[in-house]
Amino acid sequence: MATLRVDFQDGFQDDEVVVSVDRVERVRRAGLTTKRVIGLAGHETIDVEPGKHTVLVSVPTRGFDTHIDVNVEDAAYVGVSIMAGGIAVIARGEPFGYG
Repeated sequence: MATLRVDFQDGFQDDEVVVSVDRVERVRRAGLTTKRVIGLAGHETIDVEPGKHTVLVSVPTRGFDTHIDVNVEDAAYVGVSIMAGGIAVIARGEPFGYG
């Protein structure tokens, strides 16, 4: 198995978030609020098979959604932020730093 870590970063204010991987809902969280000091509202770790996956992130409380294709070998890290008018998503091979 490989690991996909999704970090809910900036802009969350008591939001609900749904994360689907390859059209299967894997995470549903309510009440996410960004801690401004560290720029993080929370995170989830999802086990996936190694390879390419489509990650869909929805924020129903705002009516936003977006997707990103991520190649997960051993581990991949996805950062999700709410910006003016939508969601910003970035994927990388190294963990994000906070604090």
